[in-house]
Amino acid sequence: MSIVIPNEGFATLIAAISHLRLEGNQNKSRHYSETFSKGLALWLRGLLLDDERLEQVLTPEATVPTCFGRKSLDVGCLDKSNYLALDISIKTFNFRDGDTGRYTHNYTGRFYELLGEGLDLRLSYPEAVLAAVIFLPVDSCSDGTSRAASSFGNAVKQFSKIASQGTDDDHALSFEHVVIGLYDSTGVSFFDARIPPPFHGEPPASAMLSTEQMLERLLMHVTNREPHRATGTMNILPNFTWA
Repeated sequence: MSIVIPNEGFATLIAAISHLRLEGNQNKSRHYSETFSKGLALWLRGLLLDDERLEQVLTPEATVPTCFGRKSLDVGCLDKSNYLALDISIKTFNFRDGDTGRYTHNYTGRFYELLGEGLDLRLSYPEAVLAAVIFLPVDSCSDGTSRAASSFGNAVKQFSKIASQGTDDDHALSFEHVVIGLYDSTGVSFFDARIPPPFHGEPPASAMLSTEQMLERLLMHVTNREPHRATGTMNILPNFTWA
């Protein structure tokens, strides 16, 4: 496999949970996916803890107040005024569907989960940087047919709908960054969902980002948004009033 940039921490995570991976057992598959997602959150948080540009890196699944109550975040970072600076939402698709042999099962459900999260956080913290990171096995690039794009191609098509076009005037209800992480047991690399994907096959190595490059894009955006956060207002849920 040519496009994945080895990452020791990621490979260690995959190896640590490999014994949980059982094909064809729904309960075991769910347990594997939940464990994998939690491990990914810890892995990414550990990388962010080393960066001096972030004031507070929350523990995975910590909650923040929002205009709809409280929201649990996979990976969240606050600035010194407790304003949400960065949210990383993790979605994983780890098993082929038994009927179709593809990874596209539940793309729509996960898409609407992200839409809801974007709405909640964007209304509450207008100047936060939101990132959706979707993880797919690299063989998702090779399960297409003559008429159907690969699972990877379909993931880019679906989740790019919530990606902003990169300007500060265009982040009303969207994520500034949407990336697809293609992985195997040796590592992971990331594809920007705003780039047109191949209909079949893996994207070229030149289109892929290492973990460090992907996070640097996010952190640069967090730094650039700092003046806006300084004057921004947190829109938190007011006390409900009964008649």
